[in-house]
Amino acid sequence: CTGAVTAGYVPTTINGSGNKSGGTALSYTIPTSAGPGMYMYIINSIENTDGGCVNTLTPADTIIVNVYPRPLLNITPAQAEVCENSALIPAFDIEITNARYCSAIGTISDVSYSIPYTDAAATNLPGSPYTNTGNGTFSFNANIAASLGAGTYLVTTSTLSTTGLSTNCSHDQKDTFALTVNPEPIVTFAGGIDNVTLCEGNGDSIGITISNAVLNSVDVNWEMVVSEFAGNLNSSCLLNSSASANIIPDTVNDAGNKTLYYTIPNNLNPGVY
Repeated sequence: CTGAVTAGYVPTTINGSGNKSGGTALSYTIPTSAGPGMYMYIINSIENTDGGCVNTLTPADTIIVNVYPRPLLNITPAQAEVCENSALIPAFDIEITNARYCSAIGTISDVSYSIPYTDAAATNLPGSPYTNTGNGTFSFNANIAASLGAGTYLVTTSTLSTTGLSTNCSHDQKDTFALTVNPEPIVTFAGGIDNVTLCEGNGDSIGITISNAVLNSVDVNWEMVVSEFAGNLNSSCLLNSSASANIIPDTVNDAGNKTLYYTIPNNLNPGVY
């Protein structure tokens, strides 16, 4: 913005004949490729080249062309994951570039802007539209109350508009952040029971129910770890690994919601398992 750059949209010398006004007025196009800046054109004089007469304008006639920026928006990363019952801090950045303009020759100023958005990811973005000033990278958190259930949630922008200028610029700036909340499977003994009693020589079964093991209608893989503490007459009813019945494996791998059943054999020694 110091005036060292010349655009050349109007020639430094113009030759013509006769009066020019209305439909015959000289016209010069400001191209769409013109970058943000301040372009000043000064008409110093006009000369009758047939008669050699020069009219020096005092003061010179001046026009200023202000080209204001269209700021650019970029959300990174495009997607992230977090477990249920956890916040993601930080989750994503909104980077704004090209948000400066020439407010005067030699003066660079930040431009203010407004960004409408939708937020299903429970972020700490302020209410839509998001407003700020100038270039920068701004960080935000997601699932801030750790309250979202399993699923995928989007933050989506649509347009970006400058504000506070004599001519404000609005354009599409569509971008998305996708937050995937991974489920924490829930495991309980089937039927809510916590005690099974049976007589020596009889068998039975134990059911284990796994729920909340689906993400976006797709089963998720899981691993269940089981510990056994057992004591029977052979161990004087003391907890002893040699008394273990191994009814349920130490580790179970599977996927999705289901109820698994494990057989209590009819040959167990009297005891607690």
